[in-house]
Amino acid sequence: MKLFYLLNSFAGQYVLQSLLHAFIAVVIVDFAIYFWKIKNPALRQKLRFIVVAFPVVSFPIYQLINPERGSPFFRLYEALFDINRWLTITLWDRIPLSVFLAVIIFFTIIIFMIQEFIPIIRHFFEHEDKEETMQFHDVQYQERIDRALYGLPADNVEISVIEDNDQFIYSTTGKASVIYITTGLIDDLSDDELKVALAHEVAHILRNRKPLLIIVFFLRIIMFYNPVTLIEFRRIVEDEEKICDDMAISWTQSPQVLIDTLNKFYIKEEKHRDNKKKGFVSIEEYSHNMLIKSRIERIVMGNDNGGEGFWLKFSAVLLAIVIINYYVV
Repeated sequence: MKLFYLLNSFAGQYVLQSLLHAFIAVVIVDFAIYFWKIKNPALRQKLRFIVVAFPVVSFPIYQLINPERGSPFFRLYEALFDINRWLTITLWDRIPLSVFLAVIIFFTIIIFMIQEFIPIIRHFFEHEDKEETMQFHDVQYQERIDRALYGLPADNVEISVIEDNDQFIYSTTGKASVIYITTGLIDDLSDDELKVALAHEVAHILRNRKPLLIIVFFLRIIMFYNPVTLIEFRRIVEDEEKICDDMAISWTQSPQVLIDTLNKFYIKEEKHRDNKKKGFVSIEEYSHNMLIKSRIERIVMGNDNGGEGFWLKFSAVLLAIVIINYYVV
């Protein structure tokens, strides 16, 4: 009973309606992407931004427009959907539906803490120590790096080569942008493949300097309890990888080289699986390989822009979400 009253408080209604509004927004956005065949990752990302951003402000804006929106009269006669009616339903005559909702929110918060918040905090405190201890300098590697960077917009980007047989590359942003790459990966890549791999990371650095992506990240933190936002944020991240692929291809004019490079990462994960118990595949590895596969397939099939009249479509989607969610309380 206390849980029901908590969910009916102002904070509780904010949480509930942001969940509902995010769910309706993602349904409308996904339908629009499918119906209009929008395949360009940059355009898809803009539409998905609505799903992350709108639920943050929808409830207070609607209440400012109509303070009586949460009244019994509005809920009974004007609303299309009233979450309070569903929260009173009990399953098997024992467990209120509100308990299941609370469990979903709880597990979403746990996933957010484990996957996103704690790693960010750990990275913040460990970054300086890693930067001092992991750097490795060798003339041969430096020459290859310099050749690979030629022609790329990487004037303010530092490259740190790490002496490690494992194969990985990642970039950090901030006051000093750094791309970390291992000697094992450099040895495994040709000069053209090294260039396209670095180009992809340079694209990440340039993209992460844009305020829109920073806003998306902070909105994700605000919606830490929202499972819809959790999923949609992951999809925005996947689109970001594909956008950086497009930027790398535009700089290098080598789509096949990027495909060959991505295949090496995919095969590496497959070989890693063979060393494990038969039939065991981690969710992280599976999602990684699925993303690599989708990136390769998109490059092979080409990029259907779908940008004709995009902002008109964007406005129509946003208007539909605003109107429908007004009547969802």
